[in-house]
Amino acid sequence: MTEEVRTPHTPALSHLAPLDGLRGMAVLLVMIDHFSFGFLTRRLGAIGHFLEAGWIGVDLFFVLSGYLITRGLARATDRSVGARLKLFWMRRVLRIFPLYYIVTLVGAGLCLVYGAHEQMPDWTFWVYLQNYSLALRGGELLWMAHFWSLAIEEQFYMLWPLVVLLAPRRARVGLALGGAAASFGLRAVLALSPGLVLAALPAEKQELGWVIVGQMLYRMTPTRLDGLLLGACLAFFENDPTGVLARAWNRVRVPMLWASGALLVLLIVWTRGFIADDRRVVLIGYSTCAVFFASAVSLASTSSLPRVLMRAFTSRVLSACGKVSYGMYLFHFPLVFLLSPRLLPWLEAQSMAVALLAGGGTMLACALVTYGLAVLSFRFVEEPFLGLKSRFHD
Repeated sequence: MTEEVRTPHTPALSHLAPLDGLRGMAVLLVMIDHFSFGFLTRRLGAIGHFLEAGWIGVDLFFVLSGYLITRGLARATDRSVGARLKLFWMRRVLRIFPLYYIVTLVGAGLCLVYGAHEQMPDWTFWVYLQNYSLALRGGELLWMAHFWSLAIEEQFYMLWPLVVLLAPRRARVGLALGGAAASFGLRAVLALSPGLVLAALPAEKQELGWVIVGQMLYRMTPTRLDGLLLGACLAFFENDPTGVLARAWNRVRVPMLWASGALLVLLIVWTRGFIADDRRVVLIGYSTCAVFFASAVSLASTSSLPRVLMRAFTSRVLSACGKVSYGMYLFHFPLVFLLSPRLLPWLEAQSMAVALLAGGGTMLACALVTYGLAVLSFRFVEEPFLGLKSRFHD
């Protein structure tokens, strides 16, 4: 990141190095999920599904985003609400839009050149509503299938600042906790009564039953807000550490980490891999991930995790991946899209030993290529725009 220039309006927020490592771990988990799905899972059978549990890295991203975004919004300044909103949204535009739209434009151009019209990003990708269109397409192998989580975060960035800056300060924690509870409640109702979702879908989609409902609940913004909002609560607690809820949270966050972690392990074993649209995962798993990661982020931000974990999260590898995690997230799945259909038939014809060696080698090679592309994009695309962010700090 470039050095930030601060105005007299607010003090600088301290940089939390362990969160870089958590961000790096999040993107590596997602890559393990997608690369194992693309190159190993079919040969490993049920065991391979456990590797696919790496999708929980997205939930860690949600908690981190909720915390880091709200951390800045929760501070008191002498600027007007309108000015703060403009500054916040300009910083988000500079951070997110350039690389996102470059990747989308290049991908669309290649689809036109090669006649892959079914892979063309439709209008929803240009306005960050693709989480809904991707959910309706089910499990198709699309080069931009992972863009759904970017839409959720962008929608959150558009609406949540209005809530934080317009709501009374004393009401903020209640609104965040209430929103998280409402998200869980809506998800539970729709998971237990999937006909409510199916009734709103076209007839050809209704025939898919739970398959399409599970995809919708996994990707719809209202049913995936609990991680983002629990992350926001952490920022409110940090901003007002003497509050009753903040003090209560500081007392229970360690046992919450262990309890939610144990439940997460049990769910992974019970569901045989923690598949994202498994009904049990939808009902219990998403919220368990939100609580577990909120506890981890809270402890990491105050350097209160065990020393071995703090060393891991400040290690060179995880910190380096965390710095360029946005690019790594954008670039990794197109490699699965390009290579998997060509490599999988060959892998399935090989012995288990050869398949594991070749599949594992492909995963490592793709990880290195992804990191290299992300470093280049950070240096030549993201960093120049990040340099402009100093003009929009409040």
